[in-house]
Amino acid sequence: LSMYRLLFFLLIALSSFGTVSADSIFVDAGIAYKIIDANTVNVVEQQDRSVFSQTLKDSVLVVPASIQHNGKNYKVKCIEKGAFSPWWGMNRVVISEGIEELQDDVFTGCANLRSVAIPASVTKIGANVFAYCISLSSIAVDDHNPIYDSRNGCNAVILTKSNSLVCACKSTVIPSSVEENRSDAYVGLPIEAINIPVGVIHIREYAFNNCKE
Repeated sequence: LSMYRLLFFLLIALSSFGTVSADSIFVDAGIAYKIIDANTVNVVEQQDRSVFSQTLKDSVLVVPASIQHNGKNYKVKCIEKGAFSPWWGMNRVVISEGIEELQDDVFTGCANLRSVAIPASVTKIGANVFAYCISLSSIAVDDHNPIYDSRNGCNAVILTKSNSLVCACKSTVIPSSVEENRSDAYVGLPIEAINIPVGVIHIREYAFNNCKE
């Protein structure tokens, strides 16, 4: 009897799981979201790019920190790997306060992207986030971010504790306080010349991979 009862509950659990996963992804204003739990969603890749280009206002992408779906409010915590790669329709990106993580390749290949604003809440940034963003010239991290900064208006993302350059763009000016360039910081950017301060003691392998003017 106990074995039959166990099988019964397992079937119910599997059935419930299937129902949840079928409705776990939805699209709002061209941005795709995946339901993670009862209160949280992540931004994921949207396959229909034509829908996205039609709903993007003035070529500005605002990634919200909360979204409503089926009458329920969700917090947006993470932009998952490759979510906007490569979307050509955006010139400017504003990541709303409350989002905590940018995974790998989030904006890779966004050729027309020119400026990005990163809030204080973002505490984890993956690899190649702005790789091949050949038009990007402005990166600004909120002054209250405890992990990253854009000190001295350098147009870059710097890991504050280790003074490591994490993300750069074609107009980045490396501050003298920076000690290291991460391996993916400049990947695919149109760099003709760069001034590396004497304070930089470590440039990781492939740091300037595919940099062409």
